[in-house]
Amino acid sequence: MTGEAALALSVQLLLGVAMGVAWAYLSPRPPAVWVGTVWAAESDFGFRAAADAWFAVLGAGIGLMVGIYLTARAGWSGPLSRLAWWLIGAVLGSATAYLTGLLVTGSVGVATEVGQAVTAAPLNLTAIGAGLAWPVTAMAVTALVTALRALFARQ
Repeated sequence: MTGEAALALSVQLLLGVAMGVAWAYLSPRPPAVWVGTVWAAESDFGFRAAADAWFAVLGAGIGLMVGIYLTARAGWSGPLSRLAWWLIGAVLGSATAYLTGLLVTGSVGVATEVGQAVTAAPLNLTAIGAGLAWPVTAMAVTALVTALRALFARQ
């Protein structure tokens, strides 16, 4: 593994942990209630959609930063290999963010009586496509800026 690959993977894994923690604390979650033998949470679609939207927005923001970093960096030694490592890092970073968010919000309190609201329900990502916001945004920014550079270099 080259230094560029190690940088791409390690930076994006760290960004994934930070994004997962931010996602866990920014996303609204429905209250969980102990009903006999199971935990029941409100099935309001708004909570799930908001959690998915926060994940996508945070991922797109980090993807934008990664894309700007990639295009601002001069002296590419093989653009395709660099792009591949950063794309792999973005996918792994997004997966790390998802797992970190689940770990941060995975615990549920103990109810003292049936029907008592205890804590927020564990976080979950229902729109799995939201996980692609980070890698897709990073590659789209990189492709757009590279195309603009090529266009203006011809003139």
